[in-house]
Amino acid sequence: MPLSSATPTDIAAHATFDDLVASSEMPPPGFDYFRARRGLWLTPRSSEARKTSKSSAHEQLEEILQTPGAVLSDSCWKNGIQKVWDGLSKGARLKHGLPLGLAVCIFIYYY
Repeated sequence: MPLSSATPTDIAAHATFDDLVASSEMPPPGFDYFRARRGLWLTPRSSEARKTSKSSAHEQLEEILQTPGAVLSDSCWKNGIQKVWDGLSKGARLKHGLPLGLAVCIFIYYY
């Protein structure tokens, strides 16, 4: 059984892994499904497909976290970090990707 029906051109056209899975013909749940999903995950995608523009909120969060002493500041917490932490801790997805370093910074200092 083929890993999936996605071609390299299809893979390059999708911005996220979820988009790629949704557009691929997948076998029914089970070992073959796992193998097909893993194959899609391991297939290199175009770096252009993954690039997204930063939102102003994202830029503001980066700026807040780069402020000296931001992780201990109540004003920084109230000016944006709390909202992101609340969403992430509840399992919400971000509208725009957040660099892993920023997400780790938020979790380490506020968990």
